[in-house]
Amino acid sequence: MRTKQTIIVIGVKGRIGTEIAKGLSKGNYKLLLNDKSSDQVSNVLNEILEANPFADAEIIDCSFEGCWEADIIILAIPVRAEEEVAKKIKDVANQKIVVSISDLPRENQTSLGDCEMTAGKALQKLLPHSKVIKAFYTVKREMLITSDDKDALENIIELLQMANLHPIKTTENFN
Repeated sequence: MRTKQTIIVIGVKGRIGTEIAKGLSKGNYKLLLNDKSSDQVSNVLNEILEANPFADAEIIDCSFEGCWEADIIILAIPVRAEEEVAKKIKDVANQKIVVSISDLPRENQTSLGDCEMTAGKALQKLLPHSKVIKAFYTVKREMLITSDDKDALENIIELLQMANLHPIKTTENFN
């Protein structure tokens, strides 16, 4: 039996963040929900608790504090916002798994392009002591995922499957 992990979802008001938070609320995780708009986060929390009254989920206003407490950090935010968040959480994200999830452009639904790989490399540079996983959400509810850390990747594959998503490991990585 695994120890209960704490997961923070930053960007929970977006489609991807909401879907992941709702899916993970069915598992044995403590969920911390974070976004700039606390009203929308409250709505997501209420939906989670309506569907699963025993879910261990709460709103956390400070991403730094949430990342300090979390074992796994999920960034469900636009790529252009990752640098700002990474700078805030860098000191508390050491040795933690950081999953960056973004929509994969429709024209690139089967492989990761240079732009997407550059985003993964950039985040890894900003968080050099974290285990960064880059995931891309497709219109088919699939997640194309890649990382240089195989153990972290396997952990996240299990987590995404729990959230009723379909992770697909790609052969492309950050190198």
